[in-house]
Amino acid sequence: MREEFEALQKNRTWELVPPSRDQKVVGNKWVYKVKYNPDSIVARYKVRLVAKGFHQTAGINFNETFSLVAKSPTIIIVLNLAVMNNWDIKQVDMNNAFLHGELCEEVFISQPKGFEDKRKPQYICKLKKALYGLKQTPRAWYNKLNGDTVLLLVYVDDILLTRSNSRIIDDVIQKLNKSFSLKDLGSLKYFLGIEVERIAEGMHLSQGKYITDLLKRTGMENYKSLPTPMSTSTKLRKE
Repeated sequence: MREEFEALQKNRTWELVPPSRDQKVVGNKWVYKVKYNPDSIVARYKVRLVAKGFHQTAGINFNETFSLVAKSPTIIIVLNLAVMNNWDIKQVDMNNAFLHGELCEEVFISQPKGFEDKRKPQYICKLKKALYGLKQTPRAWYNKLNGDTVLLLVYVDDILLTRSNSRIIDDVIQKLNKSFSLKDLGSLKYFLGIEVERIAEGMHLSQGKYITDLLKRTGMENYKSLPTPMSTSTKLRKE
């Protein structure tokens, strides 16, 4: 229990604040578990401070809770790829994984039993990091773990990169440039005949240049355009 409490303190999981009437305080409890090795020998005794998530109210101290996890078919595919290519497979177990998730909502819990601050026994804990048992904790951990994501879309020698962190994508481009000779074309403007323009509402895609080039290749650039190439009153019927 002391090791767990010290880990929570080191991670700066909460700060003590005076209670008020408008704060909805979530309870917590200590949960004990024995972890075994595959040979059934005791590996270690484990304890966690777990928030009583059933005390939470949707829209007040939690919102989204969904978190992506790998499905069985995905795991099987990855293992098959490793076997077929003779790749090594490593495994890690994150220590206090959920405690690293950042909370978007204000969540207050009571002080852990047995570890109340003697100077401020009436104070409560305002969570700065996620805690086991909270409804949004799995999602918070997933967002933390996948916070820096870079996607590469490859079409022969044209590559698009998008990211959740601009610094990370710059690092990727620099590393690619060390291994390959590349041209940094900056923000996306034209790709595979598609013109791209970022607007306030999102992104506008058009193919004006592609259509003009196509008309020139077919000798039709001087043809007169029509708003609708076919009569709107024409009905198609099967003979």
